[in-house]
Amino acid sequence: SADNTVHVVEQYKITYPRHHIRCIRLTVNRGPAAARNAGMREARGSILFFTDDDCVVPALWIESHVNVYARNPEVVSVGGWYTPLSRELRESSYALFIHLWYKFLFRDANIEREGKNILFKRSVFPAVNTGNLSLKKYIVNTIGGFDERFKAPGSEDTEFCQRIRRNGFGMYFLPLMVTH
Repeated sequence: SADNTVHVVEQYKITYPRHHIRCIRLTVNRGPAAARNAGMREARGSILFFTDDDCVVPALWIESHVNVYARNPEVVSVGGWYTPLSRELRESSYALFIHLWYKFLFRDANIEREGKNILFKRSVFPAVNTGNLSLKKYIVNTIGGFDERFKAPGSEDTEFCQRIRRNGFGMYFLPLMVTH
């Protein structure tokens, strides 16, 4: 990162001394897949959370994901999509297309509804955006990390989640959207 990320992380460490916040820096920028893999290797917890620097997570985001895992032990990944800014939907036909496509996808018939939440069984692309994703760390040892052949952002998270599904693991769509 060429911005002030290191400074921001240092401020968080001062503000939240009880948390074990670390900044992991790669010497060469090899893309988001490599960065995520480095973070996963260093992570100490059993559940890993992913969001992006241009996203804002809603209140109780982490707690909501953890509750899904507690109620559904077969689930190894929880996620959802994001809500683009209105300006982005007006200015980008691609963003509008993806947003409308996911809205359509989430009414898929191949899902089980549990209250307001959806457990995907056979849907096309459930909960694949790393702007709004968590997973049990052990799954990385089973299926591997993000494919580092993806050097730019985009599709590395889709491919990763497809591997989770292909290996028969449960993914849970939680309609608690982050704001992009």
